[in-house]
Amino acid sequence: FSSTGELYMQSGALIENYNVLDVCFKTVKNYHEMNANACGIGKCQISGTPSLARAAPTFVSSSTSATNTVANWTTPSVELGTTAGYGQRFNSSRWDIGTLTINTGGNVTVSDAYSTYVIKDLTFYNAATMTLKAGKTYIIDGDLNLNSGTLNIVGTGDTKLYIKGNFTIALSSVFNAPTSVDVYVGNRLEVQSNAQIQGSYYVADNATLLNSAVLVGRLSAKNVTLGSNSKVIYDAGAPVLQCFNDTFSQSALSSDWVVSRSSGTFTPSIRSGRLRLTEASSN
Repeated sequence: FSSTGELYMQSGALIENYNVLDVCFKTVKNYHEMNANACGIGKCQISGTPSLARAAPTFVSSSTSATNTVANWTTPSVELGTTAGYGQRFNSSRWDIGTLTINTGGNVTVSDAYSTYVIKDLTFYNAATMTLKAGKTYIIDGDLNLNSGTLNIVGTGDTKLYIKGNFTIALSSVFNAPTSVDVYVGNRLEVQSNAQIQGSYYVADNATLLNSAVLVGRLSAKNVTLGSNSKVIYDAGAPVLQCFNDTFSQSALSSDWVVSRSSGTFTPSIRSGRLRLTEASSN
Protein backbone atom coordinates (compact mmCIF):
# COMPACT_ATOMS: atom_id res chain seq x y z
CA PHE A 1 0.00 0.00 0.00
CA SER A 2 3.06 2.25 0.08
CA SER A 3 3.84 4.12 -3.14
CA THR A 4 7.40 2.77 -2.78
CA GLY A 5 6.57 -0.58 -1.13
CA GLU A 6 9.48 -3.04 -1.34
CA LEU A 7 9.62 -6.83 -1.15
CA TYR A 8 12.86 -8.52 -0.08
CA MET A 9 12.97 -12.33 0.02
CA GLN A 10 16.25 -13.89 1.04
CA SER A 11 17.38 -17.31 -0.13
CA GLY A 12 15.02 -20.05 1.00
CA ALA A 13 12.13 -17.70 1.89
CA LEU A 14 8.79 -18.90 0.50
CA ILE A 15 5.20 -17.84 0.01
CA GLU A 16 3.33 -21.15 0.11
CA ASN A 17 -0.23 -22.10 -0.85
CA TYR A 18 -0.46 -18.99 -3.06
CA ASN A 19 0.69 -20.20 -6.49
CA VAL A 20 0.30 -16.81 -8.13
CA LEU A 21 3.41 -15.01 -9.33
CA ASP A 22 2.15 -11.42 -9.07
CA VAL A 23 2.41 -9.71 -5.69
CA CYS A 24 1.43 -6.10 -4.97
CA PHE A 25 4.70 -4.24 -4.45
CA LYS A 26 6.30 -1.35 -6.30
CA THR A 27 9.87 -2.68 -6.12
CA VAL A 28 11.82 -5.82 -5.29
CA LYS A 29 15.21 -5.92 -3.57
CA ASN A 30 17.97 -8.35 -4.62
CA TYR A 31 15.81 -10.35 -6.99
CA HIS A 32 18.75 -12.65 -7.66
CA GLU A 33 18.58 -13.95 -4.06
CA MET A 34 14.96 -15.04 -4.38
CA ASN A 35 14.19 -18.77 -4.39
CA ALA A 36 13.31 -20.13 -7.81
CA ASN A 37 9.91 -21.23 -6.44
CA ALA A 38 9.38 -18.38 -3.98
CA CYS A 39 5.73 -17.99 -5.02
CA GLY A 40 5.06 -21.70 -5.46
CA ILE A 41 5.20 -21.89 -9.26
CA GLY A 42 8.16 -19.61 -9.78
CA LYS A 43 9.84 -16.46 -8.57
CA CYS A 44 7.49 -13.78 -7.26
CA GLN A 45 6.88 -11.06 -9.82
CA ILE A 46 6.09 -7.59 -8.50
CA SER A 47 3.04 -6.02 -10.10
CA GLY A 48 4.41 -2.49 -9.76
CA THR A 49 1.08 -1.55 -8.19
CA PRO A 50 0.77 -1.24 -4.41
CA SER A 51 -2.03 -3.00 -2.56
CA LEU A 52 -4.89 -0.89 -1.25
CA ALA A 53 -4.34 1.22 1.85
CA ARG A 54 -6.56 0.68 4.86
CA ALA A 55 -7.79 3.34 7.26
CA ALA A 56 -6.53 2.91 10.80
CA PRO A 57 -9.09 1.67 13.31
CA THR A 58 -10.19 3.92 16.14
CA PHE A 59 -7.79 3.44 19.04
CA VAL A 60 -9.05 4.18 22.54
CA SER A 61 -6.84 4.58 25.59
CA SER A 62 -7.12 2.46 28.70
CA SER A 63 -8.84 4.31 31.53
CA THR A 64 -6.26 2.98 34.01
CA SER A 65 -2.47 3.32 34.07
CA ALA A 66 -1.90 0.67 36.74
CA THR A 67 0.92 -1.86 36.35
CA ASN A 68 -0.17 -5.50 36.59
CA THR A 69 1.86 -8.72 36.78
CA VAL A 70 0.53 -12.26 36.51
CA ALA A 71 3.08 -14.86 37.65
CA ASN A 72 3.62 -17.64 40.17
CA TRP A 73 4.76 -15.09 42.78
CA THR A 74 1.64 -12.88 42.39
CA THR A 75 -1.62 -14.34 41.13
CA PRO A 76 -0.73 -17.18 38.75
CA SER A 77 -4.15 -17.44 37.12
CA VAL A 78 -6.24 -14.39 36.20
CA GLU A 79 -9.51 -13.93 34.31
CA LEU A 80 -9.75 -10.36 33.08
CA GLY A 81 -13.17 -8.96 33.82
CA THR A 82 -13.55 -11.18 36.89
CA THR A 83 -10.38 -11.39 39.02
CA ALA A 84 -10.21 -8.48 41.46
CA GLY A 85 -7.28 -6.08 41.13
CA TYR A 86 -6.71 -6.60 37.41
CA GLY A 87 -8.33 -3.73 35.58
CA GLN A 88 -11.66 -2.00 35.82
CA ARG A 89 -15.04 -1.82 34.15
CA PHE A 90 -15.25 1.05 31.67
CA ASN A 91 -18.85 0.39 30.64
CA SER A 92 -21.21 -2.56 30.24
CA SER A 93 -19.31 -3.93 27.22
CA ARG A 94 -15.70 -2.87 27.87
CA TRP A 95 -13.01 -3.84 30.40
CA ASP A 96 -9.79 -1.81 30.75
CA ILE A 97 -6.43 -2.81 32.21
CA GLY A 98 -3.15 -0.89 32.40
CA THR A 99 0.27 -2.35 31.62
CA LEU A 100 0.04 -6.15 31.79
CA THR A 101 3.09 -8.42 32.16
CA ILE A 102 2.65 -12.19 32.16
CA ASN A 103 5.69 -13.98 33.55
CA THR A 104 6.78 -17.42 34.84
CA GLY A 105 3.75 -19.61 35.57
CA GLY A 106 1.32 -16.89 34.54
CA ASN A 107 -1.92 -17.76 32.77
CA VAL A 108 -4.49 -15.15 31.68
CA THR A 109 -7.97 -15.63 30.23
CA VAL A 110 -10.90 -13.26 29.62
CA SER A 111 -14.49 -13.21 30.84
CA ASP A 112 -17.49 -13.66 28.55
CA ALA A 113 -19.06 -10.61 30.20
CA TYR A 114 -17.31 -8.02 27.98
CA SER A 115 -16.99 -7.70 24.21
CA THR A 116 -14.03 -5.28 24.22
CA TYR A 117 -10.79 -5.38 26.21
CA VAL A 118 -8.34 -2.46 26.24
CA ILE A 119 -4.77 -3.05 27.48
CA LYS A 120 -2.13 -0.33 27.76
CA ASP A 121 0.88 -2.58 26.99
CA LEU A 122 1.13 -6.37 26.92
CA THR A 123 4.36 -8.34 27.53
CA PHE A 124 5.10 -12.07 27.85
CA TYR A 125 8.14 -13.66 29.54
CA ASN A 126 9.28 -17.19 30.42
CA ALA A 127 6.71 -19.35 28.63
CA ALA A 128 3.71 -17.34 29.86
CA THR A 129 0.26 -18.06 28.38
CA MET A 130 -2.77 -15.95 27.49
CA THR A 131 -5.96 -17.31 25.97
CA LEU A 132 -8.43 -14.91 24.37
CA LYS A 133 -11.94 -15.74 23.18
CA ALA A 134 -12.99 -15.24 19.58
CA GLY A 135 -15.84 -12.90 18.74
CA LYS A 136 -14.40 -9.95 20.68
CA THR A 137 -12.26 -6.86 20.08
CA TYR A 138 -8.86 -6.52 21.79
CA ILE A 139 -7.08 -3.15 21.71
CA ILE A 140 -3.45 -2.79 22.76
CA ASP A 141 -2.87 0.91 23.40
CA GLY A 142 0.90 0.50 23.02
CA ASP A 143 3.16 -2.46 22.19
CA LEU A 144 2.61 -6.21 22.25
CA ASN A 145 5.85 -8.04 23.10
CA LEU A 146 5.61 -11.82 22.94
CA ASN A 147 9.13 -12.38 24.24
CA SER A 148 8.57 -15.94 25.43
CA GLY A 149 5.22 -17.66 25.57
CA THR A 150 1.99 -18.46 23.80
CA LEU A 151 -0.95 -16.24 22.86
CA ASN A 152 -4.08 -18.15 21.86
CA ILE A 153 -7.39 -17.08 20.36
CA VAL A 154 -9.96 -19.87 20.61
CA GLY A 155 -13.48 -20.28 19.31
CA THR A 156 -15.28 -18.74 16.34
CA GLY A 157 -16.63 -15.32 15.50
CA ASP A 158 -15.52 -11.93 14.19
CA THR A 159 -12.32 -11.18 16.14
CA LYS A 160 -10.17 -8.05 16.06
CA LEU A 161 -6.72 -7.47 17.54
CA TYR A 162 -5.66 -3.85 17.16
CA ILE A 163 -2.12 -2.92 18.25
CA LYS A 164 -1.30 0.78 18.28
CA GLY A 165 2.49 0.30 18.52
CA ASN A 166 4.83 -2.56 17.59
CA PHE A 167 4.09 -6.29 17.59
CA THR A 168 7.22 -8.35 18.34
CA ILE A 169 7.20 -12.15 18.53
CA ALA A 170 10.52 -13.42 19.87
CA LEU A 171 12.36 -16.69 19.44
CA SER A 172 10.13 -19.78 19.34
CA SER A 173 7.07 -17.95 20.71
CA VAL A 174 3.67 -18.83 19.23
CA PHE A 175 0.52 -16.89 18.37
CA ASN A 176 -2.28 -19.40 17.69
CA ALA A 177 -5.40 -17.93 16.09
CA PRO A 178 -7.88 -18.51 13.28
CA THR A 179 -6.37 -17.13 10.08
CA SER A 180 -9.45 -14.89 9.69
CA VAL A 181 -8.55 -12.88 12.82
CA ASP A 182 -8.16 -9.23 11.82
CA VAL A 183 -4.79 -7.98 13.14
CA TYR A 184 -3.91 -4.31 12.66
CA VAL A 185 -0.40 -3.18 13.69
CA GLY A 186 0.10 0.58 13.87
CA ASN A 187 3.90 0.47 13.68
CA ARG A 188 6.20 -2.51 12.97
CA LEU A 189 5.73 -6.26 12.94
CA GLU A 190 8.78 -8.41 13.68
CA VAL A 191 8.58 -12.19 13.84
CA GLN A 192 11.91 -13.46 15.10
CA SER A 193 13.63 -16.73 14.25
CA ASN A 194 11.50 -19.88 14.70
CA ALA A 195 8.46 -17.94 15.98
CA GLN A 196 5.04 -18.82 14.54
CA ILE A 197 1.97 -16.61 14.11
CA GLN A 198 -1.44 -16.81 12.47
CA GLY A 199 -4.00 -14.26 11.31
CA SER A 200 -4.74 -11.67 8.65
CA TYR A 201 -2.21 -8.84 9.14
CA TYR A 202 -2.24 -5.24 8.02
CA VAL A 203 0.95 -3.48 9.14
CA ALA A 204 1.18 0.30 8.80
CA ASP A 205 5.00 0.19 8.84
CA ASN A 206 7.49 -2.57 7.97
CA ALA A 207 6.96 -6.30 8.46
CA THR A 208 9.97 -8.57 8.99
CA LEU A 209 10.09 -12.35 9.32
CA LEU A 210 13.54 -13.47 10.42
CA ASN A 211 15.13 -16.86 9.72
CA SER A 212 12.69 -19.80 9.86
CA ALA A 213 9.79 -17.68 11.16
CA VAL A 214 6.33 -18.71 9.91
CA LEU A 215 3.19 -16.64 9.31
CA VAL A 216 0.00 -18.50 8.38
CA GLY A 217 -2.68 -16.27 6.90
CA ARG A 218 -2.28 -13.01 4.99
CA LEU A 219 0.16 -10.11 5.19
CA SER A 220 0.08 -6.55 3.89
CA ALA A 221 2.74 -4.04 4.97
CA LYS A 222 4.63 -0.94 3.86
CA ASN A 223 7.75 -3.02 3.15
CA VAL A 224 8.15 -6.78 3.68
CA THR A 225 11.40 -8.63 4.43
CA LEU A 226 11.37 -12.43 4.55
CA GLY A 227 14.58 -13.82 6.03
CA SER A 228 16.23 -17.06 4.99
CA ASN A 229 13.88 -20.08 5.25
CA SER A 230 11.01 -17.99 6.60
CA LYS A 231 7.51 -18.62 5.23
CA VAL A 232 4.20 -16.94 4.63
CA ILE A 233 1.67 -19.75 4.21
CA TYR A 234 -1.26 -18.09 2.48
CA ASP A 235 -4.68 -18.80 3.99
CA ALA A 236 -7.55 -16.39 3.42
CA GLY A 237 -9.46 -17.87 6.34
CA ALA A 238 -13.05 -19.03 6.49
CA PRO A 239 -15.59 -16.23 6.00
CA VAL A 240 -17.22 -15.01 9.20
CA LEU A 241 -20.96 -15.71 9.13
CA GLN A 242 -23.15 -12.97 10.60
CA CYS A 243 -26.83 -12.05 10.74
CA PHE A 244 -27.83 -8.89 8.86
CA ASN A 245 -30.97 -6.81 8.34
CA ASP A 246 -32.62 -5.99 5.03
CA THR A 247 -35.61 -3.65 4.63
CA PHE A 248 -36.22 -4.86 1.05
CA SER A 249 -36.72 -1.24 0.01
CA GLN A 250 -34.82 -1.71 -3.25
CA SER A 251 -36.20 -3.19 -6.45
CA ALA A 252 -33.86 -6.18 -6.57
CA LEU A 253 -31.99 -8.31 -4.02
CA SER A 254 -28.47 -7.18 -3.13
CA SER A 255 -25.34 -9.33 -3.40
CA ASP A 256 -25.93 -10.44 0.21
CA TRP A 257 -28.62 -12.77 -1.12
CA VAL A 258 -28.39 -15.87 -3.29
CA VAL A 259 -31.72 -17.36 -4.41
CA SER A 260 -32.62 -20.23 -6.71
CA ARG A 261 -35.50 -22.49 -7.64
CA SER A 262 -35.76 -26.27 -7.76
CA SER A 263 -38.61 -26.40 -10.27
CA GLY A 264 -41.08 -24.18 -12.09
CA THR A 265 -40.42 -20.64 -13.22
CA PHE A 266 -40.81 -18.62 -10.00
CA THR A 267 -37.69 -17.23 -8.30
CA PRO A 268 -37.89 -15.56 -4.85
CA SER A 269 -37.78 -11.78 -5.25
CA ILE A 270 -38.78 -8.47 -3.65
CA ARG A 271 -42.45 -7.61 -3.93
CA SER A 272 -43.96 -4.55 -2.21
CA GLY A 273 -41.19 -4.25 0.34
CA ARG A 274 -41.17 -7.94 1.26
CA LEU A 275 -39.21 -10.99 0.17
CA ARG A 276 -41.65 -13.32 -1.53
CA LEU A 277 -40.45 -16.90 -1.22
CA THR A 278 -43.37 -18.65 -2.91
CA GLU A 279 -45.59 -17.74 -5.84
CA ALA A 280 -49.16 -16.72 -5.08
CA SER A 281 -51.31 -19.16 -7.05
CA SER A 282 -54.57 -20.99 -6.61
CA ASN A 283 -54.99 -24.77 -6.52
